[in-house]
Amino acid sequence: MVNPNATNFAINIGHEQDIALHVNPRFDAHGDQRTVVCNSYQGGKWCEEVRDSSFPFQLGKEFKVIITFNAQEFQVY
Repeated sequence: MVNPNATNFAINIGHEQDIALHVNPRFDAHGDQRTVVCNSYQGGKWCEEVRDSSFPFQLGKEFKVIITFNAQEFQVY
């Protein structure tokens, strides 16, 4: 469930210091509104961001995220 006062939250999948997938839904944070920002963090550096304006999240509401992956990519639903 999303905190009713949240400005954003993050889902991170990775090992040790590297993050293979960073999903950051932003309600109103970092200059973004109702945007999902995806990225990865490797070797101490953030990689190229992918932004999606499809925003199914609602403050104070439960949500379900499905993440599938193979050797080349992650898919987030």
